[in-house]
Amino acid sequence: PDIILKLRINSGAAFDLSGRSGQMALLGDLLFPDPATVDFFTDEMSGKLDVSVTYDSTTITMVGKVAEFDQIVEVLRNALLATQLTPEVVTRVRDARMKIMRDSSIVPSSVADRAIAARLFGDFPYGRPAAGSPEDIARVDRADLMLARDRFLNSNNATLAIIGGVTKARAMRTV
Repeated sequence: PDIILKLRINSGAAFDLSGRSGQMALLGDLLFPDPATVDFFTDEMSGKLDVSVTYDSTTITMVGKVAEFDQIVEVLRNALLATQLTPEVVTRVRDARMKIMRDSSIVPSSVADRAIAARLFGDFPYGRPAAGSPEDIARVDRADLMLARDRFLNSNNATLAIIGGVTKARAMRTV
């Protein structure tokens, strides 16, 4: 009765611009910037929506009912093709991410992890936090996000897995 759509975009935080760690994480946040969309997906469609950004990839996981398959694909399509990158939305989402980063930056284990990564990797992308730092996220502007979207959110850089009770013909027709 359930279906899982997992889209793996083969670009993650390792592709953040220098001095702008957290750029890809911010782009991941901007895929579904409206809390009403997430609430609609979880409450009305009885689904689960998760965007995860690691150093190597951005993964969107959507779980829902097979009967809602067309709507699930539509929500994913809108996120990828109509990413809201208006100045107001970018500022709102960036401020929210900076607040989260400030709140979590005082956790001793996070401080230790960042210090070890910086010591081991230096300026290499793995030496920067995948989620970013408040200072670096503040430097990410709308143009950086538009460049990242155009460069990384495309079909030849992604893999879509559909797991569940839909036939191949229906899945191909819908997608």
